[in-house]
Amino acid sequence: MITKETFQPSGAVEVDPDFDLATHYGNVFRTKKYVYPYLKNERTVKLLAKDNAVRTKFAPACKQKNVCLITGLGHGNTDVYTGQNHNVLWKVGNYDPKEVKKKIIHLLSCLTARKLGSDLIQKGAYAYFGYFENFTFVITHPLPSNPLDDARADPFFECDSEIPKKLSNGFRAKDVYNKTYELFTIRINEWMDKDPFVAKWLLWDRDALRRFGDPDASCPTAPHNYITRVRIVDPDVVDRVLVEKRKTKNDAVVEKWRLGNYQSTPDINLAKGKFYLSLFPYFENVDPLPVWTKVYNKADGKLMMKCVLTEGGKEFRNLGTIEKHNNMDIPTCLNIEYRVMCFLKSTEEGRL
Repeated sequence: MITKETFQPSGAVEVDPDFDLATHYGNVFRTKKYVYPYLKNERTVKLLAKDNAVRTKFAPACKQKNVCLITGLGHGNTDVYTGQNHNVLWKVGNYDPKEVKKKIIHLLSCLTARKLGSDLIQKGAYAYFGYFENFTFVITHPLPSNPLDDARADPFFECDSEIPKKLSNGFRAKDVYNKTYELFTIRINEWMDKDPFVAKWLLWDRDALRRFGDPDASCPTAPHNYITRVRIVDPDVVDRVLVEKRKTKNDAVVEKWRLGNYQSTPDINLAKGKFYLSLFPYFENVDPLPVWTKVYNKADGKLMMKCVLTEGGKEFRNLGTIEKHNNMDIPTCLNIEYRVMCFLKSTEEGRL
């Protein structure tokens, strides 16, 4: 049985111009350390960096139906948010409401909380995070060749990046604000003795942060890619397992592997439930003992193991779940089919 799920947008748009000192620092910290490396493991991300951070690419990206989160770096003012070389991305009264409707928006941009943030909410955004004052960060002199080596600048981008990271985790807007406020406060206290000047401007940014819109708004948690691998761990050379990758919608076989002593399949992507694995133990000679088979879960989502007697009915029984980055040893037996499938949180069962 295939469970139909209501479509929930889970994609993100990330904007990171890079054309002056401020945007260069922001771009490097966000794309190399704090935001993009994190988001891309959680959901589908459209990254508009450097010369791609322009209105002609930004507007259509925001209108995509799968987008729930927009996080942007760039210079701003009370009524405007800009991208590469100050190209205007949003200006009060001069953008299509479809770009923001039902989205959660985070802008690392000066002053946008004064007018633009409220306008985004009025045009249909679920929530907005941004700054009422100029977002200010401290840098080291002489400048390091790589911004990531600038310990004084790091906490500013770390704290602001808590917003898109927590939003991507599915936290509610009010909880995202509270978590970000807490992180700012922790870093302020840490830097108070080390470098009061850094602490002063962390305090400034923390107190300038604003949240508008629905306090309970959240981004749907993105479905995981499910990567699995099957390997025989039994030393008996007569043991064999047939592994078939099948389509969930019609059980059609896409690929198959015949495994012998200590052999393994490659990493297999179950594509968020579009496929499942079917395991059939068999023997070249008569062997009443089970074939010990290890199933690896190499992804961030849980897998479920089931089994069914191949003779006389197809009623499946749960063998248990395999937690992310874990594995399960299965004593596979003759005349029993085993299945590896995605674990769905909503129904607490696989897609089949």
